[in-house]
Amino acid sequence: MLGQMMECSMDMAGQTSQAETRTEMVSTMRSVTSSSSTFLTEAKTVCQDPSAPQAKNSLAAAARGVTESLNNMINVFTSAAPGQTECDNAIRAIQSSRHVLENANQCISDMSYFECLDTVMEKSKALGDGMTGIANHAKHSEHDEFGDAVKGVSEAICGLVEAASQAAYLVGVADPSSVGGKRGLVDQAQFLRAAQAIKQACDIICNPSSGQQQILTSATVIAKQTSALCNACRMASSKTSNPVAKKQFVQSAKDVANATATLVKEIKVLDSNYNDANRARCAGSTKPLIEAVDRLCQFTSTPEYASVPAKISEQGREAQKPITQSGHFIIEGSCSMITSAKSLAVNPKDPPTWQSLANGSKSVSDAIKKLVSSIRDKAPGQRECEDAIEKLVLVIRELDQASLAAINQNLQPRKDKDIKAFAEQMENAAAQLSAKLPDVQVTAQSEAERLGHAITAFVSYFDPLVQNSIGCASN
Repeated sequence: MLGQMMECSMDMAGQTSQAETRTEMVSTMRSVTSSSSTFLTEAKTVCQDPSAPQAKNSLAAAARGVTESLNNMINVFTSAAPGQTECDNAIRAIQSSRHVLENANQCISDMSYFECLDTVMEKSKALGDGMTGIANHAKHSEHDEFGDAVKGVSEAICGLVEAASQAAYLVGVADPSSVGGKRGLVDQAQFLRAAQAIKQACDIICNPSSGQQQILTSATVIAKQTSALCNACRMASSKTSNPVAKKQFVQSAKDVANATATLVKEIKVLDSNYNDANRARCAGSTKPLIEAVDRLCQFTSTPEYASVPAKISEQGREAQKPITQSGHFIIEGSCSMITSAKSLAVNPKDPPTWQSLANGSKSVSDAIKKLVSSIRDKAPGQRECEDAIEKLVLVIRELDQASLAAINQNLQPRKDKDIKAFAEQMENAAAQLSAKLPDVQVTAQSEAERLGHAITAFVSYFDPLVQNSIGCASN
């Protein structure tokens, strides 16, 4: 049995691409072999002389050693088994998107309402492809492809949840009793997250016990995060009309980019010639980068660049619920589905796990269908448009009655104002309607979240237009 286990373990270790993990796996195998050898030696001693002092205690201790080393080996191999890391990362990423839904009182992207719907449809298609890929690759033990499929599912779910949150925000803020928020010039949370990731990577580079591969991985993280910061600075510079802020954003991006370039150059030198002197230069190059990032974060943390959350009313929150609840169901179902997939990556011939995967996939699909239906049903502005139509029907009826009265010579002259005042106010109302019409057209085509407010403002001028028109005609 031990020989068979070691043979299988060697096969699994050989399929592991990460050198450090592979080393740890081999180390646990040696530990199991060593403790098993000790156990067999103690068993032999007990067989030869069962009455020997402490013989049975030594045998029991050796057995515990075998159990502990086996448990350690199972833990390492389970975490290092194909697809396990990818599944764990996916579950963490999906669960971390939950707070976005729970705080749908702030604009998180530039997407309009119907762009959110398009994104949900697009991501749901990618999710379907990913779920099919997970099942197929797990069945055929195609570990690399399985990991890619899991990553694709995670990205699709996170994108879908963000679109759902943005749609929920737009529904809430579109309610007439809500007050709209304002998106900040920069995403301050993004800057802080990037700064934290950069500092953690720099700590790894400065740590004398870090291996060469860890340093190269940290360099990749730094390059990715600093690039994101520089792009955010360029966007902020293009958006602001303040010349001082515009210049500061550009300069901050240059400082971060230059410090990054210097650090990457030193890391390349270290990679080609790994010695203590080059490591010290690498560690020294992290300080200017951290200082540049800290200055940038301090500059962007001022209140004038912060987002102003919307004040969403109770009615607005009620309108959000179908969308946010569907988003929560998607998160729960997808985590359950990926947990099942994690087990299938290790044991693809377990029928109950396949059933669990199918159940998780169905719950996710049902939740997405409900989300799409909720976004369509809750499109902002529908209630305001219906109210506006009812008001227009009433004023048209009033005009018709006034017209009939005029034809029959029964239209009573209104004396609350003179004809000049009636005419002026009628013209003012008509001018306001003309001025408000383009806003209605724009919001109807691309900014559904503002449609309700635009319609309400537009239709409010019909009553003074009609009343003053009738007053003018009556005189």
